[in-house]
Amino acid sequence: MHSARNRAFDMVKVISTVFIVLHHYEQVAVMVTGQNVHGFPINFFGGSFNWGYIVELFFLLSGFFMVPYIQKVRQGLSFYRFYTRRAARLLPLLAISGVCCAIFLLLYDKAYQGAFWEKDPSLFGVVIQALGIQTGWAFKNPYLNNPTWYCSALMLCYLVFYAIVYWSHRIKVSPCYGFAFMIFLGCSVQTFQGDQTYQTEIPFLTGVCSRGYSAFFAGILLAMLMPRLQKRRSVFWAGLAFLAVFAAAYYKKDGDLQYMPFLLTFLLYPVILLLVQSFPFTLLSRLPVWEKLSGISYSVFVWHFPLYILLYSVVRLLGRDPALLVNWPTMLVCAVVLQPIGWLSYRFLEQPLHRKALQIFETLDPAQRPDNV
Repeated sequence: MHSARNRAFDMVKVISTVFIVLHHYEQVAVMVTGQNVHGFPINFFGGSFNWGYIVELFFLLSGFFMVPYIQKVRQGLSFYRFYTRRAARLLPLLAISGVCCAIFLLLYDKAYQGAFWEKDPSLFGVVIQALGIQTGWAFKNPYLNNPTWYCSALMLCYLVFYAIVYWSHRIKVSPCYGFAFMIFLGCSVQTFQGDQTYQTEIPFLTGVCSRGYSAFFAGILLAMLMPRLQKRRSVFWAGLAFLAVFAAAYYKKDGDLQYMPFLLTFLLYPVILLLVQSFPFTLLSRLPVWEKLSGISYSVFVWHFPLYILLYSVVRLLGRDPALLVNWPTMLVCAVVLQPIGWLSYRFLEQPLHRKALQIFETLDPAQRPDNV
């Protein structure tokens, strides 16, 4: 159902990655200098909209593309093969970026005579970052390449997804019940996290995990419903009407809408994903450039934060005022420069490491051992 390349989703992925890149540029600027980027029409950090909520859209898309694996797991796809395919895709670059980020943070400490985070990077932090269990699992966030908490939560979502599909098949019930439960669980934890009285850091039930659960499993259900929704032209007009109502409410409340993460995850983002696959938006989304940029978006995402830390460190070591970087032209230049950097990473790091990791995991596959053949 979703085997063909969806360039509309490629476009959404690319634009969302750019928003995250800009969001963290301004966040780092505020953390280093205490100044926001002025003169740009959009405030990407500290404004009325929290651009960090774009991550929910990433989770939604990741869940959307899991639907074909429901049948594959039912047909006997082992957990080892399912999980290691995801690990081979995400972890090698995660590990390298973690090491680089630790080095850059130490360089930052030297340049500013103080840590960027509350504590210095550690070897243990580098190890759990490399394993993709740095956030939401059983360890405290080591705060290295911090935006990649998304990858850690995503790996956990993959684990839960397989367990739900496998056991629902064994007991002969629909996995949708399990998906719906995880959405409910994620929303519940997020709601409690919003109340200081009930905040919890229980492994696998942290705030970042809950964001992943609610959006990832919502993406799976959305993928199941999408073919039916696309057949009805009235849904398209209803989506446009919702966008108008949402924009009016957002403007009236100056962005202070209650339960904003849930509005985005269950209403706004699904509407956007539906509309971008419809005319006239397909005139733009069908351009081949989106597929190419989407291919390097993971590398762009992984490297943008470490490179910001390096940039501010080098500027300070050169004796210049880091406030010189806090302007919108520099912010946009960085967003543009990250694209060729992402391509270089994709071409010479991400792809070769992915292939090598697949080979290693294939060699270690228990199903390939002589006693299992």
